Amino acid sequence: MTYEEIGKEILTDWFKHGKKMLDFKLKDKSIRRAAMRNGNSQAPQYFKDIEISTKSGNVFVVVPYTNGKKMYQKQGLQIIVFSMFYYNGRLMVGRLMNNCTFVILYEIHLFKRYCERFLKKECEITKSFLIKFFKSNLLIHNENLYSKKRGQYNFARIRDGVLLGFLLSSNIAIYKTFITASMAKGNQWDTMELLTDRGEFRCLELIGRSVKYSPREGVNMDDPK
Repeated sequence: MTYEEIGKEILTDWFKHGKKMLDFKLKDKSIRRAAMRNGNSQAPQYFKDIEISTKSGNVFVVVPYTNGKKMYQKQGLQIIVFSMFYYNGRLMVGRLMNNCTFVILYEIHLFKRYCERFLKKECEITKSFLIKFFKSNLLIHNENLYSKKRGQYNFARIRDGVLLGFLLSSNIAIYKTFITASMAKGNQWDTMELLTDRGEFRCLELIGRSVKYSPREGVNMDDPK
């Protein structure tokens, strides 16, 4: 399978099986009660993660969250959705974005670089680690850039730094490595400032509070300098 085929399979499996199973699990009213109790917080309020196993063998990890009563009434429950899987013997991660209509594939190399360059420590890439990473980097803004050395590639701004990779189609992307903001060069720096100036990263400076509830049941960037 190609990366694009993997992305399509993740999307199909989510809407065919995963979403229906999640809707059933989220019928529990304890989430709504918790959102109402916590008022109108500016920080995301995270609920206990849910694992959904589909008939196709995929396991989706879902982390529900909300920003309090007003946002819950306006937008409903928000979710982080990702899946860990092996491709050609290598662990990879697929995250669903934009109301689960866009798939981002992550090489594990990216998370290792994130630990090395941002966290300054070695990490074990586990479900718990990925939940923390996606909580810290809820939003992604990206632009296509071009360099003579790399050709066209995709530059994605997250709160903790930058992801580098490329778009495979209109709704599938793959990111292969991570750099810190200070490592950006040339047009990367200008693009990073442009994406950051959209202002949507400011709310993420707040640390999300965890809320407990009980549910019912073409560019080689493997090592950029």
